[in-house]
Amino acid sequence: MFPWGCNMKFKTTMLMVVWCLAFAVPEGGLQGRQTQDSYPPTMIAPRSSQQSTGDGVMVPSQPTSTGTTHNHPSDTNTGRGAHDSGNGAEIAGIAAGAVATAVIIDLVHQHQLANRIKSKGPQVPKAFDMNNLHIKGFVQGGWPVAVEYSLPGNVAARVDITTAGKKGWFLLPPIGNTRRIMVAHLPPGFVKKREIADYFVHLDTPAIPVSASGWPGLRIFAVAAGPNAVGSVAIDQVSFAPTNRPIRESTGDAANFGFHSHSDFDSVLAEFQLVAPYQGRNFISTEESMNVPPVSEDQRVQGLRWQPRKVRAGDHIVRIVAWRGINRGADWVSAFSADMVSVQR
Repeated sequence: MFPWGCNMKFKTTMLMVVWCLAFAVPEGGLQGRQTQDSYPPTMIAPRSSQQSTGDGVMVPSQPTSTGTTHNHPSDTNTGRGAHDSGNGAEIAGIAAGAVATAVIIDLVHQHQLANRIKSKGPQVPKAFDMNNLHIKGFVQGGWPVAVEYSLPGNVAARVDITTAGKKGWFLLPPIGNTRRIMVAHLPPGFVKKREIADYFVHLDTPAIPVSASGWPGLRIFAVAAGPNAVGSVAIDQVSFAPTNRPIRESTGDAANFGFHSHSDFDSVLAEFQLVAPYQGRNFISTEESMNVPPVSEDQRVQGLRWQPRKVRAGDHIVRIVAWRGINRGADWVSAFSADMVSVQR
């Protein structure tokens, strides 16, 4: 429903207008002219081509020190590259459509978004490019924000945090074939009270570097926001197995997964995501999800089972989404496994 009392004909007209505006991106955007340095229309344009309000405030950031936290060493697993299952073009098209329809979603359903994030945690699109991740979650002035990632080559990635009235950003330097956690601290006056923000983690370069493992460009292992979600990153040691053989959906095979939590989280969700290579990038599609019981500080969750039922064949990762209740701070974490499980039909 639109928030104003207009008739159906007017609603339809407005949706068509906004839909057209969503695709009317200037040259270099989603529907920009094909050049050697531009992306095909089915691919997500670099985030910088979608910015129109200036850079905003550079947020101080620094890498966390590696070592032992909560009685375990830092995770160094960078995983492997994904095999092409033939689904890349389709998922890339869905991802590009998600960028365009975001304008409509924000205009028509903004009043529903806060309730969705309160009940289901930080939101990512159904399909996205790992080099251009968009998360909607809560933010507050003074919060720490952490990103765990790996990035080969010599071009830095960037994190933009945008609210209705403020924008901050920090860089993710290239680090080769290792994992690093960068932590930024938002100024206390960034936003005076907790509100929804857009978190964009993106690598803007026409030539995507490839890591030694075969992963193209930016590999994100976790994004976290809030003092109860950031020390390093409050959900880590995400495991997913078996990695040495495929599992078959037709015979009822299952995969096992687990993780470690540094904090109490009221709600936890596991999402199982297909990794689909396409034109030098990895596109991600959420295929299935399941609820996980709440977790407490320093809890190790092991032996959880996922039996795929209606997913596409190919390599899958698991994303663990954890968040605290709105009355307990609204801190949140989105953590991806390094390991992949190959699913066959």
